Amino acid sequence: MKILAIRGKNLASLPELDLPFNTGHLANAGTFAISGPTGAGKSTIFDALCLALFGRTPRYGGGGHLVGEAKEEDEEKLKSGDPRGILRRGTGEGWAEADFTDREGNAYRARWTIRRAGKRSTGRMQPALHSIQALPSGDMLVSGLGPVAEWMGKNVGLTLEQFTRSVMLPQGEFAAFLKADAKDRASLLEKVTNSEEYRAIGKKAFDRWREESGKLKEITLQQEGILVMQPEERAAAEAALQTTQEAAASAKIELEAASAAVAWFQRREALGARVAEAQAAVTQAEAAWTAAGVARGDLERTDLVEPHRAAVEAARAGLSRAAEAERGSMAAAAAAAAAREQYEVATASAATAASAAAAAGQALAHARPLLDEARTRDARLVELTKQATAAQNAANQAANDLAASRVACTQAETSLNSLRLEASAAATWLAAHAEVAGLAERWTLAEKLLADFGSAKAELSKLTAARVELAAAVNQTAGAAAGALGKAKAEAEKHAAAVGELAAAEVAAATPSPAALADARTTVDAARARLQRLGALAHEAERAATDAEQARIEASTARAQAATHRATAEASGTRIAELTPRLDEATRTRDQALQTCNLAIHRPALVEGEACPLCGALEHPFAALPPALDALLSELKARVIALTADLANEATSRAQALAHASAADTLAQRADGRAQETTAAEARLTEAWRAEGREDQPRDVALAPERADLQRLASALAGMEERAKLARAAEAEARRVEREARAAKEAAEVAQRQAHAAAEAAALALQRNVEAAAAQSERQDAALGELAPSFTGWAAWEARLHADPTGFRDQRKDDVASFRSRISTRDRANEGIGKAEVEVAGLTKRTAEIGATATDTATTATAQRALLATEQGERAALLNGESADAVERRLTEAASATGEAAKEAHAASQKAGETSAALTASAEAARLAAGSLRTEADSFVAARDEALAGIGFGLPEAEARLARDPRTVKAERVRLAELTRVLVEARLALQSREGDLRVHDAAGRPEMTPEIAEAQRAEAQERADSATRNIGGLQQALRADDEARARQATFGDEKDRLTAVVHRWSRLREVIGDANGSVFSKFAQSITLNLLVAQANVQLAMLAPRYRLQRVPNLDLELQVIDLDNADDVRPLTSLSGGETFLASLALALGLAAIASKGLKIGSLFIDEGFGTLDAETLKVAISVLEGLRASGRQVGVISHVEGLADQLGAGVYVKKVTSTRSELQIGPRNGRAED
Repeated sequence: MKILAIRGKNLASLPELDLPFNTGHLANAGTFAISGPTGAGKSTIFDALCLALFGRTPRYGGGGHLVGEAKEEDEEKLKSGDPRGILRRGTGEGWAEADFTDREGNAYRARWTIRRAGKRSTGRMQPALHSIQALPSGDMLVSGLGPVAEWMGKNVGLTLEQFTRSVMLPQGEFAAFLKADAKDRASLLEKVTNSEEYRAIGKKAFDRWREESGKLKEITLQQEGILVMQPEERAAAEAALQTTQEAAASAKIELEAASAAVAWFQRREALGARVAEAQAAVTQAEAAWTAAGVARGDLERTDLVEPHRAAVEAARAGLSRAAEAERGSMAAAAAAAAAREQYEVATASAATAASAAAAAGQALAHARPLLDEARTRDARLVELTKQATAAQNAANQAANDLAASRVACTQAETSLNSLRLEASAAATWLAAHAEVAGLAERWTLAEKLLADFGSAKAELSKLTAARVELAAAVNQTAGAAAGALGKAKAEAEKHAAAVGELAAAEVAAATPSPAALADARTTVDAARARLQRLGALAHEAERAATDAEQARIEASTARAQAATHRATAEASGTRIAELTPRLDEATRTRDQALQTCNLAIHRPALVEGEACPLCGALEHPFAALPPALDALLSELKARVIALTADLANEATSRAQALAHASAADTLAQRADGRAQETTAAEARLTEAWRAEGREDQPRDVALAPERADLQRLASALAGMEERAKLARAAEAEARRVEREARAAKEAAEVAQRQAHAAAEAAALALQRNVEAAAAQSERQDAALGELAPSFTGWAAWEARLHADPTGFRDQRKDDVASFRSRISTRDRANEGIGKAEVEVAGLTKRTAEIGATATDTATTATAQRALLATEQGERAALLNGESADAVERRLTEAASATGEAAKEAHAASQKAGETSAALTASAEAARLAAGSLRTEADSFVAARDEALAGIGFGLPEAEARLARDPRTVKAERVRLAELTRVLVEARLALQSREGDLRVHDAAGRPEMTPEIAEAQRAEAQERADSATRNIGGLQQALRADDEARARQATFGDEKDRLTAVVHRWSRLREVIGDANGSVFSKFAQSITLNLLVAQANVQLAMLAPRYRLQRVPNLDLELQVIDLDNADDVRPLTSLSGGETFLASLALALGLAAIASKGLKIGSLFIDEGFGTLDAETLKVAISVLEGLRASGRQVGVISHVEGLADQLGAGVYVKKVTSTRSELQIGPRNGRAED
């Protein structure tokens, strides 16, 4: 591979870069110099080469912190290791380009391009572009960062790291390598050979071993912390569970027997209370029925007068209608007389309105000339008002403009003076703080370094404080581990004693035997089962007898209810027969009244403006009936409707009573059937009772002997179980003590292991603390070194920074901000002074012009106001100043109103005459109807008096009883019937409950008292609950033990796997691993040094055949020299002269290039420095050696600061600083400089 040219644009300090090696002065130069002052851009040339070929450089390795101004967003900033940061400041696009040949000699051009959005200097940075073209065709072969890197590896065979060691020879570093001691030599060798990866591998091997060991230790502690039962403890728990389950079953049997006795006494008490309750209900019902005797007599007398209700109501209605008709007749006659008077008044009003209308028309005609003159003057006033207003507005505006102009002029002069003072103050302040200029220029980097220093110092302080606590923790955990060990021994002794006590308890718990308990329980169960069967048969037989008796009582009750409902239906039929003739009579009376009213009934159907269907008239002055006739007709209609509703209600009541009677008959039939069914069921139960070997009747009282036997057997079983319970309780207590002792022992053992682990962890934490503190100290020193240039001229800045890093950084930040602010203030003030001076001159001139205009407009406004006042006085004398339109509107409205009033008065007069005639006819019709209704009322009164005399009632009593609310009478009737029903049902309920009590008592009383039964039930319940709780606890303990065993098995598999992993990494650690990776690094460096010495000796054979390099036996990185011209004399490196040392270091650099190039022929070499420390004689030797490299077909560039080197080499490239931020290249034959 050979480099043909390097080109670039806008890279760092180089706006243009064009460095051809195959044309011009450098084409025939085997060696040439690249020189220039520090910071001119020599390294940028090599950056451009690496960017073009590989898209990155050693200086820009990626990553790092964000760099940019504070006002920029994070998205706009680049990281310090981003190669795009090489773009020259203030430009929008840049590129690097390199022409080169591959291993076959084919030529290519690699190009790396970077640009900002829109190619603007303020645009956001865009991703870099990368491409490879074939030369000379220019065909694009590949593009993109990834594809180009892949192409370079395939066609050139070098990575960036291999390229930099093959082409950019670190000869100066090898010269330092030869002079350094063993420690520094290892660091230099690692740097120039890129063997630091071996240190990382060794450290990773150690870290992996430590990580896996920690996992193994943690899982071991977790497994040891899981407690499981011992085999004998597990067996004892399972046996205890079975015994406790048997005890629970026995307690349940006893609980059922005692509960049955308690239930018998509770039911006996409840039945007695029900009988007493029924007796009280019968007594209360009989008292209520007796107290209702007066009410029953009153209801019977009301029923006597009820059939004559129609006659009484007809007489009362007839009298009312006759009186109402007579009042209506008199009202109609009065209305007719009033209508005649109204007609006469309306005729006089019509004449008066006609006279008023004629006078209003004459007044309007006389006012017409004055109205026209007033309108003419009003128009002139409007015009003059507009002119006066406009003149005054113009004068006001001119005065306002003048005042505003004067204020603006004053303000501009004040602003100019303020800007001058501001500029002067800023310049004075900047001169007094000149030392801040350098810090402000480098503030972005300095602020980051100050933050790093403060962070490192704070972290170091924390680590120092933590170290004291960690040391105390080491001592504390060591003491805790010793205490935990002693406690574990004491708990082990307690556990041994508890095991002995448990063994004794297990022996005592063997009696009575489980077999004897099982036999006793079987006997009790058999007796209880037979007693339950017999008790069930007796209970069902007694229930069947009670149900049969209840069914017979229900049948009797239903038949009585049916008879009551039929009586109700007969009474409704009687009332229907009475209501029917009364309805017929009311209907005839209503029809007669309708005929009497003749055509008046059609009046409500008349509609105003439509023709009458009878006479054809369009006007209907009496569309409504006279009040008296209308009320009479409405009352007759209401009476017909009321009688119709009463008749319908009675019919409904009769139908309902018949339906209820039929339903009661059905209930009686069903009750008879149920009585037969229950009697048959009682017979079947008696047969089943006989099948059990009993000859007596199936009654509960007959089972007393069986209950006594069962009680005796249950008592014996309870005694056996009580003894077994006490023994098991003692055994359980002993087992609990043993379990707690074992748990305490295991907990103490776990605590001992945890205390030991805590001690180890504390020691490890202390070691890591010391290592971290050393790293933070190095970080502080590095930050101070980089900060020094930024604080040149600052007194005691390091001491102040150490005293308060955060305060120092904040103060410097304020200093920089103040410095930048004052610069901005000064520049802004100077710019504003010029603008302000121009503005003041213009405002002064404009103020004078506005003053003249204001005087003219004020004079004009005064004249216009005088004209307007004269015209307003003349108009006020005309029409009293009132508007012409208002006067005309008032006169016109008066004429129109009087004309309309005259028309309305005439129409009212005509209508009043028609109304008078109609009312006169209506009065006559009312008089005839009143006479007819009076005759009808007299006939109704005679019929009423005859009916009441027949039943011995006077009119006042009959009207009082008939006036009672039918709902009240009905409610009373229902109440009395309900009292009878309640009495019957109360007596039936008493009989039923007394029967239930007799049946229950006949079933047999338990042998024990209620108190004993309740005590036995409570005791059995307590034993059953206790057994249930014990069962739950034992089952939970067994489930927990199962889960613990499963977890132990899981941890066991993982522990086996981790043990194998730790063994594998432990073997690797023993070979290559340690905490800082130095073991494997030294091993790799020794192999690398062997290869490097071998390649260097190949180069020395050409450069200096007298010497060979050799490793010192048994020392990893020590070298010695073999002098072949002096009988292979072995010499130390320190015996070499300056020139000989240069040859040795150059041989090592060329050897490294040979190793890195992996056999690829390199046609271009760049040697970095190494010449600045050579004397004149050694420099000549070095130049002669470089000329010798030309013979091998290589072109060599030497990067150096040495003056005159280019003259000795024959050609050179000089990087010239044009400004502090801009440089340019000069290529020439002498001193590396071309003629301008």
